[in-house]
Amino acid sequence: MRDEGISKVDDVLRESGERLQAVSVPAGEALNDSIRRGITKAKQEQRVRRDRRKGFVWIAASVCMLIMALGITVRVSPVWAAALGELPGLRTLVALVGKSSDQGLQVAVAHEYMQPVGVSGGKDGLSFTVDGILADAGRLVVFYSLRSETGGKMRVTNPQVLDGAGISLQASYSYGDAHSLQEDGGVQRGMIDIHMAQGVLLPDEIRLRMDLVAMPEDHAPSWSRSASADGEPRTAEVQFGIDTSRFAEQKRELEINRSFEVDGQRITVVKATVTPLRADVLLKYDEANTKQIFSPVGMQLTDNEGRQWREMGLSSLSNDSDLIQFESTYFLKPSALYLEGGMFRALDKEDMTVVMRTDTGELLRAPDSKLTFGGMSREGDYTKLVFRLEGLAEKDLVVGYNILDHRFQDAEGRPYQLAAPDEAGQGTISGISSDGIQSRFYYLKNATYAQPLTFRVNEYPSYIEEAYRLQIQ
Repeated sequence: MRDEGISKVDDVLRESGERLQAVSVPAGEALNDSIRRGITKAKQEQRVRRDRRKGFVWIAASVCMLIMALGITVRVSPVWAAALGELPGLRTLVALVGKSSDQGLQVAVAHEYMQPVGVSGGKDGLSFTVDGILADAGRLVVFYSLRSETGGKMRVTNPQVLDGAGISLQASYSYGDAHSLQEDGGVQRGMIDIHMAQGVLLPDEIRLRMDLVAMPEDHAPSWSRSASADGEPRTAEVQFGIDTSRFAEQKRELEINRSFEVDGQRITVVKATVTPLRADVLLKYDEANTKQIFSPVGMQLTDNEGRQWREMGLSSLSNDSDLIQFESTYFLKPSALYLEGGMFRALDKEDMTVVMRTDTGELLRAPDSKLTFGGMSREGDYTKLVFRLEGLAEKDLVVGYNILDHRFQDAEGRPYQLAAPDEAGQGTISGISSDGIQSRFYYLKNATYAQPLTFRVNEYPSYIEEAYRLQIQ
């Protein structure tokens, strides 16, 4: 007689096969047999409660659906599945990974890389629980659940990661909005993706601090800090350990030092570092280039089987080098990797300055006619400058250009820095209009400056284009 759990796996595989009929997947029977063997071995190795066995079946099926979409075969360990089966909402957690569109995370889950945590914190009837994590030296993905004693909706804002001693660690965060959360029996589940800054390593003990905000009754998203019932968010903090030994030695360094040219500008791929959760590629731009290269556009990492590994971010290390972060290829170990694309943002080096008189409001020099001066105004101890980019192409409307570097100098060569009054921040974007105009505003401290002032361009909507494909492994 067939096991009920195996029948459910077959049903899930059949349903997922119908949804993924356009995707090339491994032989169905081989994949089914792999899952069946895992279930059978789990039954032989230990007797577990019926609900735990069902948990394993659904874990195996969910992970199977992830790896089917990637066109790979990975055996799901019954021991690992049983351990994760203790986590509440595990099925929803795996679904979050599937919806993340990050192939590296999906493969990491399929390779038993998730660490269960189960630590909670909260205040005044709002609670936050870290259910599990994926972690390597430079990235931490937190899977969490939110609960409210009133049963109302909640969201997380302002996450911050600190070490065990409470010292803040420099990092960037992605955590979506209220609509990205998954509902699971009255519990909301989501994920926080934390990328540590260059050179900052994840410690073995961290504190995760965030604000919990109760949503209005109509569940409409609100970005105000006064969205909770009494007008104040609730700060929650959880502290938990990370088994850093799991990834201490899990790193592959690829020394590359190969170059290519785009429109006569030379770019060198120095090296790549591949860890379980990301692949970092270091680019260096030749000092002899006639153009200042800001960043690649649409660069892709592909492998020998044609899979594309999405770019996740960019860190500018200097004027002449960038670190590009891609989804991790660590667990699949492709035999060949390629960098390919056809465009970089770049500007002639002789056009890298903006010169203006702040005493008269005259813009004396700009890279081209797209940049105009939108006016200035006094705001307390500061002067607000407004710059506009006009006539932008459609591809530029989704990018918020921080046009000016934070440093500038006066006519006598004295150096200054742009100001950041209160929480406004320098270079805060003030809007992108439908007619292709993007505005940025900057602040200067009120002072008597020797005119004119010279600003260096930080980034600009100007391009070089030429197809390239370089094998890096």
